[in-house]
Amino acid sequence: MNAKTTVWTAAVLAVLVSAGRTSAVAPGPVGQWGTDSSLGLADILDHGGQINPNSDFQGGLNVPTVASLVVDVRGLAQTEINIGAFGGSATGVLKAKTTLTGATSGEPNVVGASSDTFASVVDLFLYTGPSGPVSMDFTLHGVMVSNADGPTFYEEYILGEVAVFRAEGFVFGSTVGSIMENGATLMDEADMQMFGVNPPLGDTLNATLNFNLQNGEYFYVLQHIATAAHMGADLADAFSTLSGEFVNPELFIAHEFGPIPEPATASLLLLTAAAMLGRRRH
Repeated sequence: MNAKTTVWTAAVLAVLVSAGRTSAVAPGPVGQWGTDSSLGLADILDHGGQINPNSDFQGGLNVPTVASLVVDVRGLAQTEINIGAFGGSATGVLKAKTTLTGATSGEPNVVGASSDTFASVVDLFLYTGPSGPVSMDFTLHGVMVSNADGPTFYEEYILGEVAVFRAEGFVFGSTVGSIMENGATLMDEADMQMFGVNPPLGDTLNATLNFNLQNGEYFYVLQHIATAAHMGADLADAFSTLSGEFVNPELFIAHEFGPIPEPATASLLLLTAAAMLGRRRH
């Protein structure tokens, strides 16, 4: 990947992720799991800018599933996120797809279109096994079609990132960088990358994370993928998913605490509990 590609990729992700959206909720193991999805279509100007955006943003703290789709004459951008089941050991499953038809809005100085997605999931786990080293395996499937019809910095790509963090000091975020900015401790991370070629390419990438845990320790798992197609009738399809699994899944329990009640809900629960106690006294 050349320098122009790196600059373009960083710029696109900066726009989509918005510097990694974080939560105002106090850090700690409870309530810091969630999802984040950003996607859109836009026209590309001849000098490299973008106009006519069609975008969508979904997800947030304690949001377990996301299904988002933006589609128009230029193509589509689509994401699906499903966090692991409460009480189980499954990690999140992420899907993302970008497709271009080759059409644009037809306005002057427009040379092509872009389709970009970003999908992220943060999951909380409890480790119940003996203290020592543990491992997680991840798989990313992708297919790309790149017609090489634009400058090299308009390259098609599928990017995957996975990481594990200690629970202490963790604040919800969308990327490794945004989470670490808030003081979280990174235990391990890995990247998986595919870049456009001609003819079409399908590929499967694998990554393994290795880290140490204490019995009864909580920790966070971050998974995110980004896809992009630029200029012509191109495709970057990771809808066959990014997913992961523990080497010994029976030793892990997903987000043990569950969601934090909203303040109003918490008040109602206290009132209900007080009423029940009152009834028992009579």
